[in-house]
Amino acid sequence: MVSGPILRGRAPWRVGPAFGSFTVVAMASGSWTAPELQAALRPEAVLGIYRPETGEMRHPAAVAIGVLVAGVLAGCQVPGKPLQPGDKVPAFVADDLDGGAFDGGSLYGAPYMLNIWATWCAPCRHEMPELQRLHDAFSGQGFQVVGVSVDDRGAAEIIQSFLDEIGVTFPIYHDPSWDIADKYGLIGLPGTFLIDAEGRFVRRWTGGFEPMAPEVQEEVREVIAAGD
Repeated sequence: MVSGPILRGRAPWRVGPAFGSFTVVAMASGSWTAPELQAALRPEAVLGIYRPETGEMRHPAAVAIGVLVAGVLAGCQVPGKPLQPGDKVPAFVADDLDGGAFDGGSLYGAPYMLNIWATWCAPCRHEMPELQRLHDAFSGQGFQVVGVSVDDRGAAEIIQSFLDEIGVTFPIYHDPSWDIADKYGLIGLPGTFLIDAEGRFVRRWTGGFEPMAPEVQEEVREVIAAGD
């Protein structure tokens, strides 16, 4: 569950009331009255929706007043078709934290785990130390963890500050457009994908997970062995 303040940059964010299985996360203050809620749910004011049972933060583009208040979908981006095992994963373009361009297609040729995340996403932050441990455990065998943040434009310093705090050394890139999330059929954060040396999709974890769990490590060993 998300509790307490959620920080996105320096702006105060609070957890709003639940709508069924979802909890609205929006910038607001004071008590939640109907007019305040409607005003807070302007698309530009919404941070995302947290789904407690899966640990996901939903894509802000999928949030609109019409969905939650009037039941009419407004301005929702439709993600790509979900990947199936054996599918070639889509290449993506992102920036490194210094602003240089990165071609995700360059990752093909060695197995890796792709983690799509954001600093404002509590489950993302929670699993980051274990992702680093997983990277450390298998990087000597040609495997790596690669992260892509979908934080807003101009958030590189915020991202780097968080990485420094945790001690993250695996590659982290930045795609504020959310294009990578759409390409990978992802509507919630975090999303993690295990990819083989041929660039084929092996496994997906939606929402928070335990990267150092024995079964995850075994799947990583299998994908490494398959590439040898």
